[in-house]
Amino acid sequence: MEKTTRLTQQDLQIYPSQRMTDTPDGGGLMVGQPLTGEDNEIFPPVSDVDRTMGSLDARLLYPAVLRNDSEPLYGGHFVITEPPTSENVSFLAFKAFNYGESRADIMPRIEAYSVPTVESRMTLLGRHLAGVRLVQAYQRVEAPLPKVSERYCLQYEDKTEDVTRRITEYFRIINIDDEVRIFEIPKSNGEVEEVPRRVVKMEISNPLTRDFDGVDYPVKGYAAPKVKILETQVADSAAYYGVKPVSDGLSAGDATLTVSSIYEKLVPTSTVETPYADEYPVPGEAWVAAAPGKQLFAGHVSNGTLTLPCSILPGSLKVGNYTDNGFGQLKSGDNIVNADYAHGRLSGLPTGYYTVTAVPGAKSSSARYAFAVEIKETNHGTSFAPLLRPNPALGSLKVSFMALGVWYVLTDTGDGVLRDEAGKSVGTVSSATGSVLLNLPSLPDVGSRLVFQWGDSSGFTSFDGGKTGGNNLPKAANGECTYSLGHPIKPGTLVLTWQNNGKKRAQDDGAGKLTGDATGNVDYLNGTIKLPAYIDSTSVDYVCDEPDRIQVGLADGLGLTAEEKGEVWNITLGTAIPDWRTVSLTALGSFEEYTSTTVSNSYSGYAAVATLG
Repeated sequence: MEKTTRLTQQDLQIYPSQRMTDTPDGGGLMVGQPLTGEDNEIFPPVSDVDRTMGSLDARLLYPAVLRNDSEPLYGGHFVITEPPTSENVSFLAFKAFNYGESRADIMPRIEAYSVPTVESRMTLLGRHLAGVRLVQAYQRVEAPLPKVSERYCLQYEDKTEDVTRRITEYFRIINIDDEVRIFEIPKSNGEVEEVPRRVVKMEISNPLTRDFDGVDYPVKGYAAPKVKILETQVADSAAYYGVKPVSDGLSAGDATLTVSSIYEKLVPTSTVETPYADEYPVPGEAWVAAAPGKQLFAGHVSNGTLTLPCSILPGSLKVGNYTDNGFGQLKSGDNIVNADYAHGRLSGLPTGYYTVTAVPGAKSSSARYAFAVEIKETNHGTSFAPLLRPNPALGSLKVSFMALGVWYVLTDTGDGVLRDEAGKSVGTVSSATGSVLLNLPSLPDVGSRLVFQWGDSSGFTSFDGGKTGGNNLPKAANGECTYSLGHPIKPGTLVLTWQNNGKKRAQDDGAGKLTGDATGNVDYLNGTIKLPAYIDSTSVDYVCDEPDRIQVGLADGLGLTAEEKGEVWNITLGTAIPDWRTVSLTALGSFEEYTSTTVSNSYSGYAAVATLG
């Protein structure tokens, strides 16, 4: 009988694979010579490039006992016992699925923390070259948009060989921009059909590593693209094992321990999280009515597109028999007209005569308010009716809830109707009272929260200080008001008339005062009327006579004034006359000069009186 010895620690060896490299064929079968424990025997030294740019090195190792006997191995295990000394380096181990695997076999499992599932609603549009960070696609107008931070997969099926080979690349969305475009689709009879499609431009976190060709031009039905955009879901495709130092000391009998972190770096990344102050987690958009509903267009439309003179409040458009659903569409039976509220544009209108009425509006950002309802077993249901304070502005309310671990958002587009991502009405909101009536499309998860986020319209008022969307009424101004007629006024002949809740009238009393429905002072010589407040009317009519005038001359240009006193003119000299002078009076009108008067130079301010008839 052959005698054997029990296994010792020297029998436990780690054997390398055939190709200890980071090439796609790295790995392979086990080599018969075990590792000796020398430096850099498994991984190469960390280069300056790897230290700066990052690197993922993977090696296939074989822990084994190679002895020519049948002695059993009990409790064999592989463990990393010491963490790396550098903070930028991490060690992890995971179990290979197959003997002799290559790097090309194991890398998809490392990368596949999310796996592709069904084809998304989007179709890749145009050619995307390696290195670009913008993915462009199109989808139906009513389809819900992808969300920021969602992860998608581009998949191309290569069927040139006997076996179908799938080429995939994952991308995560960091920003989204979209617009509705009209595409002309040729028909078999030679006509052209205008089809609206929403073009989505997605900024991605990492550039593409290879070229992907989308469709050249949208089609009405399914495009059967060569490259599909697939949705993904989280999948734990591998279990990783590492080591972390203990944060606190351990004593005999301890049942728990504390480590610095349970996470470890796996794939190098240059992504940096940047916090933004004074920003709101949900876009603070709100619609504000700018005027009452009115007619904006009446005429013939022939090219299918109509641009209105202003932005439109969603849900307020009235065009013939079409109904505005507040979601960017006007429907009349099977006919659909697309509405771009922000730009005031209608597209897809059949040729014909139309009268368009709507409420002018403006889309603006506003401060956000938030409040949450905790979902418990006691209130687990689909119907909720909270009262929001302050009252939400039109188009500002967003309701978020979680169902089966997935967040969903309900949105008010500006017409007071809450809709889900498919455009289905699930509730209402009143901007006048702040009341919300909500019927969730599915049961929320117990332990989650129903979150309401909105902005108020307190920062928006009309020109008269009232609520937006109403008629502006002029307010009376305070302070003195002066009307200038541009010519002298004959006393006793001025009459003012205007309309203000009936015909109004005021006249002068011949002594410089205005009486009647308005009071004030009249400056006959300068032709001005001064009132304590303006006359509340769009126009004021007046009649008056201009006074008779005389021309007064005096040597050396000495100043004087003249004022009519009935049939007598009082002429006052501004300075003393240096010697005997004659003041000549020339009458302009149908009367004659009767007297001339001279005054002595020893007096100043004497009146020279001329009687005219």
